[in-house]
Amino acid sequence: MEWKCKLCAVSSDTRAQLFRHYRLKHSHYSRVKPLPCLYDSCICTFQSFNALKIHLSRIHKDTQRTLDSEGSKTGSSFFTCPLCGLKEPFSESNMFCHLRSHLKNHENVTCPFKNCTYHTNVYSSFNAHKSRKHSGSLDFCDHIVSIENDSSPVTSTADLNADDPVPCWIADTSTSVPEAESVNIGELRAQLHHNLSSLFLKMQTVLHVSDMVCQEIVDHVSPTEAVLNDLVNAVNDTNIFVSATAKGVDLSSNKRRKTYFEKTFPVVKLVQYVLEPGRTVVYVPILQMIQEIFKHTDILDRIKETKASQEGHYMSHKDGKYFQENTLLSSSELSLPLILYIDDLEIANPLGTSCKIHKLCSVYWMFADLPSKYQSALHVIQLAALCKVPDLHSCGYQRALSPLLQDLCCLEHDGVFLSSPLVSQFGVLFQWLWLTI
Repeated sequence: MEWKCKLCAVSSDTRAQLFRHYRLKHSHYSRVKPLPCLYDSCICTFQSFNALKIHLSRIHKDTQRTLDSEGSKTGSSFFTCPLCGLKEPFSESNMFCHLRSHLKNHENVTCPFKNCTYHTNVYSSFNAHKSRKHSGSLDFCDHIVSIENDSSPVTSTADLNADDPVPCWIADTSTSVPEAESVNIGELRAQLHHNLSSLFLKMQTVLHVSDMVCQEIVDHVSPTEAVLNDLVNAVNDTNIFVSATAKGVDLSSNKRRKTYFEKTFPVVKLVQYVLEPGRTVVYVPILQMIQEIFKHTDILDRIKETKASQEGHYMSHKDGKYFQENTLLSSSELSLPLILYIDDLEIANPLGTSCKIHKLCSVYWMFADLPSKYQSALHVIQLAALCKVPDLHSCGYQRALSPLLQDLCCLEHDGVFLSSPLVSQFGVLFQWLWLTI
C-alpha cells in the first residue's frame, strides 16, 4: 500500500517510512506551516512530532488507510471562523480556543459539528454540549474546516471512531511509532549535520545567544566520566553532535560555523557605507535578497495567486488608480511591486538624557503581491537599511539611502535575473509607508 507525503511528492511503502521522512525532510514545522496527519482521510495538523505520534497511536491505532478511487487528496486544512472570518491552519484545540473567545464576549456561537443546530452564548453550556454530544468526533462542517490544495479548495471531513473519547492533541510520552527496519545512515547523518548547523544559526540570529555561550556548549558537550570512557567512545562514533563539533570539524568554532553557514545557507552579507567620518549606514543589497528569496519556488507560486476583485470594493492595492494606470504594474507580464516601510525607533530611554541620540531609522520592504494572510508575518518583511537618525538628518535621505535607491532604479529599468523561472523580472516601488515610534 502506497503512503504519499502531503508536503511533497515522496511516497513510501509503510507508515513508519513516511513518518521517518517527515522527521528528516520536514522538520521545520511551525504554526504557519504545521505537520499534517499521515492519513489522507484525516484533516488534523500538529505543531510538534510528539503530538503527531500521539495522534497516530490513539486515533489511528486500529485504522487501515483507505485511498480514494480517483486518487488521494492532498493539501492543507484550514479553520474559518463563521463569526469574524478568521482563517488559519486547522488545529482542533486552536479552533475551540478561538470559538470560546467569542463565547467570553457573550456572542452567539453555533456548534461547528455536522448536522448539529445547537447554538448558545454561554461558555459552560457550549463545553457541556461538546462533551455530551460530540466527544471524540472530528466531523466538522465543510464551511468551517476545509482542505485546500494547490489548484482549488476541496472540502473534506475526517472519518474517525466516534467512540474514542481521547482528544487528538493530548500528549503522552509512553507511545511511539515503530521505525522501519532499514535506515539510510549516510542520508540520516547528512540531514542531522544540516539540522545541527541550523540550530547554531538560529541560536545566534533568532535567540541572540552569544558566540562565547555557543562555544561553551561545544566545549562541554562531551561526557568526561573516566569509568564510562569505552562506552562514551563507542557512542560518540555515532553521535552526530559530537562528530560534527569535534576539534577541526565544520561546527567546532565560531569562525568555522560562520564559514559553513555562508557556504551552506543562502546568506546575503550586509554592506556598510561611510557617509562622513563617524557617520555610517548599513545596507542589505535588495537585488541579492530577491534572488535568494526566489530560490524557494513557493514564493513565486504565492505571488502568482490571483484573487478576483469585486466591483465597487477596494480589495487590494491592485484596485487602486495608481496601480492600474502604471504601465509596468498593469502589464500582463510578471512584475514585482514592492512596499517599503520607514520606521524610526528609540533604543534608549525616551525620557532620559540619551533621548534621540541613539534613535535609529530602519527601512523594510516586502512583496506587495503576496496574499494578505502573509503580509503581516515577520518572515516575509525584509530589512533594507539601518542608520542613526542624527546621521540621516545631517547627510539627508538622498545620500544616506542612495544604495537602496540605485538598486530600486536598477530593478525598475533592468530587472533582476531569477534562476528558478530562468527569466529577468522587473520590479517597481509601489508604496512608501512612514512610521515613527
